[in-house]
Amino acid sequence: WFNVNKLSLNVQKTNYMVFSKKRVFMDSNVQINNSTIERVHCTKFLGVLIDDKLSWSQHINKLATKLSKCCAVMYKAKFLIDSSSLLVIYNSLFLPYLNYCSEIWGNSYKTKLQCVLVMQKRAIRIVCDAGKLAHTNKLFFELNTLKFPDIVEYRTLMVMFKAHHDLLPRNLQDRK
Repeated sequence: WFNVNKLSLNVQKTNYMVFSKKRVFMDSNVQINNSTIERVHCTKFLGVLIDDKLSWSQHINKLATKLSKCCAVMYKAKFLIDSSSLLVIYNSLFLPYLNYCSEIWGNSYKTKLQCVLVMQKRAIRIVCDAGKLAHTNKLFFELNTLKFPDIVEYRTLMVMFKAHHDLLPRNLQDRK
């Protein structure tokens, strides 16, 4: 297919994965142009870490680390700027991580996603200059922002709406 379409494949950057809930012991040797392709259990695809069990654990752990760093930046900045500027930082640094492909990985188990929600609450408390144990429902409402589970639900419903109204790209729409 690559040859027919005059494309090349970088074999050094190519790997494969076997998706299964069980541990799969395969001794298959995948080769392309006499080069062996490595089997991996987790790989990054378009910025999302996908593992062979589709558990999203590694992606969520990596995300929690990034969100923690954003919180640290916001915490240091809170002594220098006002609340509205902190909200801009939250919307520009923190929120994109929550939005990116969350309709895919965000429907994982709630226990796995708890760390993401905890980080979001911490960020909102920093924006509002609230204490560590302050309740966040009121803060989210005042800032007119969604909690992470609501973001996931909203983005999932948007995909479903687009699918129902034939608004998805044709290659996805035809998979109904």
